[in-house]
Amino acid sequence: MSAETLAVNRQQASRRRATAVFLGVCLFNFAGYGLIINCFGLFLSPVSVAQNISITEISLTHTVRTLCGMAGTVLAGRLMPRYDLRKYLALVCLGLAGAAVLTARSTVFWHFMLSAALLGFAAGLGIYTLVPLVISEWFTAPGGYIGLATACGGLGGIVFSPVLARVIQCRGWQAGYLLIAAVALLVMLPAGVFLIRFRPGELGLEPCTGKKTVRAGRRESVPLPMDAGVTPDQAAHMPVFYLIIGMFIAVSLVSGAYTHVPAMLRAKGYGEMAVGGLNACYQMGAALTQFLLGALSVRWGIRRTMELFLTIIGVGAVGLLLTGSGSVILTGVFALMLGGGRALGVVEGPILVREAFGHRCYNTIFSNLYTAYLTACALTTTIYGLIYDSTGSYTVVFLFILVCIVLAALTVFGSLFCIRRSVWRAAAAAQRHT
Repeated sequence: MSAETLAVNRQQASRRRATAVFLGVCLFNFAGYGLIINCFGLFLSPVSVAQNISITEISLTHTVRTLCGMAGTVLAGRLMPRYDLRKYLALVCLGLAGAAVLTARSTVFWHFMLSAALLGFAAGLGIYTLVPLVISEWFTAPGGYIGLATACGGLGGIVFSPVLARVIQCRGWQAGYLLIAAVALLVMLPAGVFLIRFRPGELGLEPCTGKKTVRAGRRESVPLPMDAGVTPDQAAHMPVFYLIIGMFIAVSLVSGAYTHVPAMLRAKGYGEMAVGGLNACYQMGAALTQFLLGALSVRWGIRRTMELFLTIIGVGAVGLLLTGSGSVILTGVFALMLGGGRALGVVEGPILVREAFGHRCYNTIFSNLYTAYLTACALTTTIYGLIYDSTGSYTVVFLFILVCIVLAALTVFGSLFCIRRSVWRAAAAAQRHT
C-alpha cells in the first residue's frame, strides 16, 4: 500500500473518529450544561419558599458552586491532557450524581452550601471547559464546531427547562435534583466513556483540517500550525491578555442573569408553567446564538459578529425591562434575544483566546482566563439577588446589564486591535511561508 493511500486512509479514519468525539461532546454538553448549569434558576424560588431561605442565600449557594467550579476549571486544563479521559469523565459524572443526591437530601443552609461546592467542583472538572479543550484538539479550525457543541447546551436547556419545571411542580424540588443525578449517570457517563477522547494522537490519528479560515476582525487571519503560539508567561505580559479578562468579566455579568431569569419572570406576574415556557425561550436564544456565533465568526469575522449580537442582546434587555405580564409573546421574544448573552463567553471567548495566543499552550491559557468568567458569574448571582432583595425589583439589574454590554464591546474590539498587530502571529506566518 502506497504512502499516499495510507495518508488518505488515516485522514478518513481521523474524520470518522472526530465525528464520534464531536457527537459525544455534544451529548455530554446537552445534558451537563443544559440541565445542571442552565436550569439552576428554576430551583431559586421553590427552594426559597420550601426551606424558608431568602433568594440572596440561595443565590449564595450558586456563588459557592461557581467559585468551586473555577477551581475545577483550573485543574481541568492540566488534568485532561495527562490522564485517560474516559476514567476522568466517569469520575466527574459520579461526582455530579453524588452531589445532586446530597442536595436533594439537604435540610439546612450549610447542607446546601456543601453540596453546591461539590457539584460546582465536579462541573468545573468536566462541564465548563470540555467543549473548547477537546474540540480544539480534534479540529484545526474549531470555531464552528465549538459553537455547535456549545449550542447543544442551550438546546438541553430548552428541552430540560419545561421538564424540570413540571417535575418540581408535581414532585417537589428534591425530585428535580434526583433527575439531575439520573441524567448524569444514564446520559453523560456513557457519552464520556464510549465516545470522547482528548486528542487524536492517542489513537494514532491527526486533527481534521477545515476548509474555511477563521477571520480575526476585519482581516482574514493566516492559518497557523497547531504548534504555533505563546507560553502562559508570555501571554501574561501581553495587553490582549488583560483585555480578554475584561471581556470575560463583562460578558459574565450579562450571562450571569440566567439564574435570575425565572425569578424575573415571576416578578412580572407569570405562573410556574408560563415561567418554564418563557425560560425555554431564553434557553433557545442561548442555543441559537451559540451556534450562530461560532458559524458566523468563521465567515464574517469576530468584529462584525459581535456587533450584531451585542445589539440584539441589548434590545432584549431593554425589552424585558419594559414589558409586563400582559404581553407574553413579546416577553418570549425579548427573553430569546437576551438569552444570547449566555453564548458570548462560552463560544466567542475560546475563539478569541485561540486567535490571541495560538494553540501551543491553549489548554492552560484558556483555563486560566476562563476563571475570570466563572468568578464574575459566581459574584453576579449573589449581587443580583442582593439588588432584588434590597429594591424589590430587577430594574437596576437590567440597567447594569446594558452597561456591561457596552464594556464587552469595548474590550472585544480592543482585543482584536491587539491581535491584528500581534508579533508572534506575524513571525509564525512568515515562518510558514519560508
